[in-house]
Order: sequence, then C-alpha cells, then structure tokens
Amino acid sequence: TVIVPLDGSAASEQALPTARALAGALRARLELVYVVEEPAFFDALPRLLIPDQFAAERYLQSIANATPGERPTTRVLRGNAAAELLALTHAESATAYDTLLVMATHGRGHVGRLVFGSVTDKVVRGAHVPVVTVRVLNAAATPAANQPTANQPTASALGMIVVALDGSELAEAALPLASTLARGAGATLQLVRVVEPVWRSAYMSVAPEMIYLGQAQVAEIEERAESEARAYLDRQAGDLRATGLRVVWETRVGRPADELARAAETSGASLLVMASHGRGGLARWALGSVTSELLQRGVAPVMVVPSPMRREALDALSAAVAGAA
Repeated sequence: TVIVPLDGSAASEQALPTARALAGALRARLELVYVVEEPAFFDALPRLLIPDQFAAERYLQSIANATPGERPTTRVLRGNAAAELLALTHAESATAYDTLLVMATHGRGHVGRLVFGSVTDKVVRGAHVPVVTVRVLNAAATPAANQPTANQPTASALGMIVVALDGSELAEAALPLASTLARGAGATLQLVRVVEPVWRSAYMSVAPEMIYLGQAQVAEIEERAESEARAYLDRQAGDLRATGLRVVWETRVGRPADELARAAETSGASLLVMASHGRGGLARWALGSVTSELLQRGVAPVMVVPSPMRREALDALSAAVAGAA
C-alpha cells in the first residue's frame, strides 16, 4: 500500500505524482488519507474550528476520481495527524516494506500550520515503514491534481534511483526496496558513497592526535578510504547486476549532503533512497543534517528506509505502550 496524506492544500497534492509512480513500480494500491484534527481551543464557534469530516470525504473522492488508472481508496481519520498516520502505517504494515508513506514537505492545515515543521518531521522520525518526502518548490502554486512538478517523476516512470551508501550493513537496508523499485519501473540504480575528508571525518573525534599528521600522511589515508569505497561499490554493483538490474556507481569526496545532492542533480534522479541509520548505528545521515539539507534543496524526492534495528526498536516501543495502555 502506498499511503498519501492530504490536507486539502495544493501543496500536499504535489506528492501524488511520486506516489503514483511508486505504486506503479510496486504494483501496489494507492490510499489517500485525510486526518481531521481536533481543535486546540473550544471557546470559539465550533463551525470555525472543527473541520467538516464530510467535506474531507468529498475532497478525497474528488482527488480519487481525478486519478488516472486504478481508483485509489480513501480514508478519513480523526485525531492528531502524526499519531494517526504512524498508527495507520503500523496497522497496515505486515512485512518490512509492504507499506510506503508519501507526503509533501509543505502543506497548510486549517490553522495555517506548515506540515513539514511538525507532522512530516515526526512521521519520518517515528515511522517503521519507508517514508518518501516530496519537496514542494512553490507552495503557493495550484497545479492541477496529479500533475508533476519539476522535481518529481511522472506517474509512469522512475528513471534513475540514487542510493546513498556508507559501507555499513545498516545503510544497505535501503538496497532491497530500491532494487524492487528499479526492477518494477525498469529504472537504473546509481550507488553513491561519499568519502569525507580526514579533517571532517569521524577520525578526528575519536583520534584527535591525527592533527599531528603530515600532509602526505593525510593524503595516503584519504586515498585508502577512496580505494576502499570504490572496491565496496564495485562489489555491491556486481551483486545487483547479477540479478538483472542496471547499476552504475560513483564515489565522491566532500560533505555528504553536498555530494549526494550533486549526484542526484547530475544524474537527473527521480528518487534518492537512504537508510535511517548509517555507519555506527547512529541516525547521523538520514535523520540529521544530511536529509534536512537534501529536503531543502529539493533536488529529488527523498525516501528514508528504516533499518531492521530501528524497526525492531519501534515495534518493541509500540508493544510496550500498548501493554501499558
């Protein structure tokens, strides 16, 4: 199931082309969801604060009717938007990646609240299913429903899928889903590994004495890191090509956010895929500054795939909360 949260705004609807492309590649059904949020204050007229659930249903039906191909299902929920979306994905996800959530990074609710600053961020951090965030380049624009904007794929094509890797097994959690998408859409996978310069790398935090290294020693360390990265990507690409996929790869040196954005822009990527945890088991890449920067740049929709470790932790937390309740 590919779930698309909508809030009645043209901005939120800009996630639809990407959602349709993903649903087509996965041969999945599309579900449109509207969360009617309860008002925070009750000292005004209810009709000014409480959204009309029937209006939300009519809105979703109008979007569904305008969607080409198989008609999406619709669902109206009531409550806190982030909590309801997380509960819905948890309920509908029977296996690791049988449910995707695709949402715009901007959208305005009934009180002018920006979705990315609250709902989207909470969902990306709390979901145990893959979440695709589509950067809305012009939130004020009102394109026809289901029409792609500049940074989105058409509903029928995912041309190039960039996968960010860092050499760890945790980052490789993004590969199975990315491979499935590439196979279903006939797309090319581009594996990218960014090697950070020694002066920016984690080595400096764990071995500050490296500051005493000479220029030649630093160059040797960086060359070894690049050589290891090239060998790693070549092995990964070979394994994927053996399954019949088209795969290219490249290593880059610099800041991860900068280099991943350049790789996606240069290749004209339809999707940038990365795991929620990278090297060291820390959410340093996907849930930190790297993804935030990539979202702000809007080069391509970004898919954050939860690692098995994160899924297990979130499942255990959900079970504990349910037990306490």
